[in-house]
Amino acid sequence: MNAREPLLVLVDEWVRETRSPALVPDIRGVVVDTLDTGPTKTFFFAPAMIFHVLRDMVADGLILHTSRGYEVTAAGHEEARHVRERDPGLAGKATEAVRAVVG
Repeated sequence: MNAREPLLVLVDEWVRETRSPALVPDIRGVVVDTLDTGPTKTFFFAPAMIFHVLRDMVADGLILHTSRGYEVTAAGHEEARHVRERDPGLAGKATEAVRAVVG
């Protein structure tokens, strides 16, 4: 698994849980707050990679970078759905990680 799949699922979960676009500090907070003890320790990416992976996903049309933050496109939602189907454990970990930060 590369960094793209778990990060896409994390951003998708953030948008679903908060009903608002994700900012880099939001996603970094999810990763950092749960990195050592929580579910993201198995996500295989470092917090420093977040911006670069987000930029690549924007270029690939999976997310949009707007003035409000990062939003998931229809293609991004579809890819996130496929990742969830292929790896239900990842979806659960992403939901748990986002809820731990959002409350």
